[in-house]
Amino acid sequence: MFNSIFLCLFKQGIGKLAIVDSHDLVKLLVTHPKYIARANGFIRCEILVRNEINTNFEGFLHNRVMYSGGSSHLRRIDHRLQIGNTILAIETDENAHEFYNQRQENERYHDFMTTFSYKFVFIRFNPHSNREDDDTKTNFEHKLSVLVHTITTQIDRIRKGRNTAKLEILTLFY
Repeated sequence: MFNSIFLCLFKQGIGKLAIVDSHDLVKLLVTHPKYIARANGFIRCEILVRNEINTNFEGFLHNRVMYSGGSSHLRRIDHRLQIGNTILAIETDENAHEFYNQRQENERYHDFMTTFSYKFVFIRFNPHSNREDDDTKTNFEHKLSVLVHTITTQIDRIRKGRNTAKLEILTLFY
């Protein structure tokens, strides 16, 4: 029995359609060969974002538990880079996390800030269709280039000490 359908479009009319079963096994139904990305049997936009980050930057950790004084913090960040006393965190928010509870998102930020002494700069990236003013959609390649530019800008800001707040949240393509 299938629980959900996952669609990740990259260009108009080209994309991936997968069906997720109750054991979270993904079965690829339609794809364009240029965009095949597999990790442990999963096909997700997060993997494509990770590959783009790894192509353009060094040192990012992906979806790993953070440790504080010997104990682990149960919440994970999709992609993170420590620069001095700041964690640059990239979150791939499939479908803009439109079904997530804002209170839970705020609790998540609070957990990071109270568990760790770092400052955090979160870039929340929506790889899926977004709602443009003129009802057009931004293609995936353009979104990735904007993400890479934003990461580059934030790395530069952090290295120059221009991030003064304990928490900054940037959203892309919501």
